[in-house]
Amino acid sequence: MRPLEIVATLGVVASIFIFISSRFERPWFVAIAAFALLLIGLHGLIEGMRWQMVPVYFVGGLFFLYAGIQFIRGDKSVTPSGLEYPAGLAATVFVGLGILLSTALPVFKLPAPTGPYKIGTQVRYIVDLKRREPFISGEAKPRELMIQIWYPVDVTAKGSLSTYRGRNETTFWNARYSLAKTHAIADAAISARQDSYPVVVFAPSWWGGRSEATFQAEELASHGYVVVGMDHPYSTRLTVFPDGRLARTRLVAGEDYSSDASFQAFIAAADEQVKIRVEDALSVLNELERINADDPYRQLTSRLDLKRIGILGYSIGGGVAAQACWLDHRFRAGVDLDGMVAAESESQGTKAPFFFIFGDYPPSHEQAALADGAAKREAEFEVHQFDQVTRSLSKYGGFLMILPGQNHDSFSDGPFYSPLNSIAYPGSVSAEQAARILSQYIIAFFNSQFGEAMDDALLHAPTEIANSNLKKLSVTFIINLLN
Repeated sequence: MRPLEIVATLGVVASIFIFISSRFERPWFVAIAAFALLLIGLHGLIEGMRWQMVPVYFVGGLFFLYAGIQFIRGDKSVTPSGLEYPAGLAATVFVGLGILLSTALPVFKLPAPTGPYKIGTQVRYIVDLKRREPFISGEAKPRELMIQIWYPVDVTAKGSLSTYRGRNETTFWNARYSLAKTHAIADAAISARQDSYPVVVFAPSWWGGRSEATFQAEELASHGYVVVGMDHPYSTRLTVFPDGRLARTRLVAGEDYSSDASFQAFIAAADEQVKIRVEDALSVLNELERINADDPYRQLTSRLDLKRIGILGYSIGGGVAAQACWLDHRFRAGVDLDGMVAAESESQGTKAPFFFIFGDYPPSHEQAALADGAAKREAEFEVHQFDQVTRSLSKYGGFLMILPGQNHDSFSDGPFYSPLNSIAYPGSVSAEQAARILSQYIIAFFNSQFGEAMDDALLHAPTEIANSNLKKLSVTFIINLLN
């Protein structure tokens, strides 16, 4: 819970305590109830209200109304009626519910970046007039995209921190994402410490958007990278354009192994999505070239090192990263965070050094052969994917790293959304540890490709990192073909 949420809740609890007293003085009750409502108001004004706190708001408002009635009647004290304890108990249950909801679904905070720079961020709208919007039939409309740029800024930079998502990108039910603050300063000036900075494009998951790996974007930016995240309109769950238009996802469920037909439909849909999203990545890359030549915002002109461009993808975004490297040589290196490979890059490889990071080992060929039904289709698919990945690495170089016991969500910001495992789905180590392990290796890999200083040991020796419960996560390199 946030500071003013805690203070306001304590004010309401104080009102309950006085209310259930055997005989309470009216002035004290009125004062405490009014003060509790004032604290709720300050919390709403400064921090922002959210539905998880509604039970606390309700009790606070109800007690203030009751205190107001007592004030109007002019009673100096109130004689117990016998209902104080049942009413006080009900109020306590309501407040407890508010505390539980607010703790389970918090206004979360991402871990602080570790690099020598602070971070700036901008959200931009781009239009590729050479492409037709693939999800709208009939009238030919150009492809529109929303991107977010994270970049290094000086440690002396000041300004308002951006929110995790824009208010117009959330609803009443998920407004906490627009209340959560990131570590990036909105529209801050890019650091002058270097003439230009290498670029990493981020490709999100099936329904995901540009913000779902904000921790990794901020961490990269704090270490001297410009990171550009993409929404994929009509694939991303919700994209909001500057004029208020909404592009909601048209995708149905992703992986489906229930029958041969459904599995083949999933593969076809994945191939189609990867190809569309790679075209989005190329649209972004072309826009970055225009920005670097003459930024209309006078911010990034000549500040992007377009000879050092990488791409990072999560889930199916990892397949987008692989396909982008296959298709366009401007992408010099890529990272796949627990995602499948698809389209041409599946069979032909990435054509660039690549870092595949997965959350578990695939089944063996023998295990796949013994399975049946949906389990067999899934096992055979995972074995085939693993074979294709190792074949690509053997030809083009890179790394394959396994983080045993990590859930798929552990490769995104998902585990930070709640402290409850049933909601956030963390892996075998804490959310922060998993994220920091990933960021260390991702940065080391891109540094190795772009000629930056790096901790060579990170990429050439396994490591073990213990969490607070002394459980260990073995970081296993299966292939190292950079040399």
